[in-house]
Amino acid sequence: MAAKQTDIKQRLGARIREFREQRGMSQEECAQACRVSRVYLGSLERGDQAATIEVLDRIARGLDVGIVDLLGDVAGPRANSGRTGLPRNRAFAERLAAYAADASDDDLRRFERLARAFFGLSVSRSSEDGRPKVRRTGFERKKPQRRGE
Repeated sequence: MAAKQTDIKQRLGARIREFREQRGMSQEECAQACRVSRVYLGSLERGDQAATIEVLDRIARGLDVGIVDLLGDVAGPRANSGRTGLPRNRAFAERLAAYAADASDDDLRRFERLARAFFGLSVSRSSEDGRPKVRRTGFERKKPQRRGE
């Protein structure tokens, strides 16, 4: 078990380093953006230390990536499933929720109107199970057709 845990820490460290280097950041710049010490960031990148979820959240925000993207397939495939990571739509929903966390009520209303128009959706107040009920309106955005098609 200890070897597997070390391997996970090393894979996570490699992901952090990869994102940092993609952004052209030094360890010092990245540590400041993530609100951690440079020494601690270096030990995470080497896989010497494990990070708490709070630290992972700070690192994801500092690197301007979703925490789901930061983790990627660090843990490897799930034991009971052939899939790796989260389903695509769930990861997208989590990124949207992160964007929405800092948005004003006005911005959220405008975004919801835009999303309904883009996807051609209508949302009723709730269904029998208490969740909002979504249905297609038939006015969703369609691909433009080329002449002669």
